[in-house]
Amino acid sequence: EDKIPYIRKENRIIFSTFCKKHKCFLVDKCPKCQTLIFPFKMFRNEFTYEFCNNCGFELANSEIKYIRNEYRYKMNHKLFDVLNKGYIELENYYIYSFLFFDVIAHISRLILMNKRFNMSEKRILNYITKKKISKAKSSFSQLSIKEQFILFSVIMNIFEEFPQRFKLFMLENKLSNFEMIRDMKKIPFWYEQSINIISPKIIYQSRMIT
Repeated sequence: EDKIPYIRKENRIIFSTFCKKHKCFLVDKCPKCQTLIFPFKMFRNEFTYEFCNNCGFELANSEIKYIRNEYRYKMNHKLFDVLNKGYIELENYYIYSFLFFDVIAHISRLILMNKRFNMSEKRILNYITKKKISKAKSSFSQLSIKEQFILFSVIMNIFEEFPQRFKLFMLENKLSNFEMIRDMKKIPFWYEQSINIISPKIIYQSRMIT
């Protein structure tokens, strides 16, 4: 509906799956040729942002899929709130948005790579985790926009009533301290502290022989 089509800054982040104004899902691939939409490729191509860079389909003609689940919408909307404020408050912690988003991304990969999760959204998660997720590729790029929306709503629910639901998530799924931080290059202080309270870090001391 813009006179000059452009891709909004907030829609470029990985957690952006819907339009707040129209309450509908974003289009992540061309409905005609199924090619994923990459803004940078569109910019360098002869077509403008209005068209698929592969087949030239006018993306404004894509079917509009509205969001029906209010609770999932509310959970995903909180991601935008964190982005706009620049921080999130969890219990006694004030956490920068980029540090919180790192943890969201890590837990997303943890869920997608693990087939044994026991959660309230188990039926939906089972459907998502049955997909063959390749470690060589971005885990998010292997999910549809709707699947990402569901996954992020499940994860944001874990951080409601923090740390009670976060603790329940770890205990119900028998997640160890090691599993919660494995493969993280930089572990935020608040995240590590929260995990250590629930599942203390085990330090093995070797016997010294002199």
